[in-house]
Amino acid sequence: MLSHRNIPFVFHTAHAARPLTQWPGAPIVAKPASAAAIVGALKYVLSADNRDIIPVPPSREGNAKVLDQHILDGEERLKRIRGVITRLAAGGFDTSAAENLLAIMTKTLDHLRDHRNFMAP
Repeated sequence: MLSHRNIPFVFHTAHAARPLTQWPGAPIVAKPASAAAIVGALKYVLSADNRDIIPVPPSREGNAKVLDQHILDGEERLKRIRGVITRLAAGGFDTSAAENLLAIMTKTLDHLRDHRNFMAP
């Protein structure tokens, strides 16, 4: 329900190693966590653009134009997330959850690029 209503959220779980394929844009804070890590994750989801927290899932189409657009959107999303992380870090907040999310999203974008290169004539 939160995703459908574009309400940002954070997972606080003892199962942080499990990938959350249904909510790829939600930060995960592993238990046990410091108050600073939880507050940092909450600050991140409350200050980032909703498109960066709950991204629109890519279509299943494999054509080059669709992949190119997803790659461009992903690059823009990573740029915005880096900006939010920089602002939060400057404010002294724990940005570890956002940095982990950024790493996962960067890896996903790299996979999209690899797939796109594979499709190139």
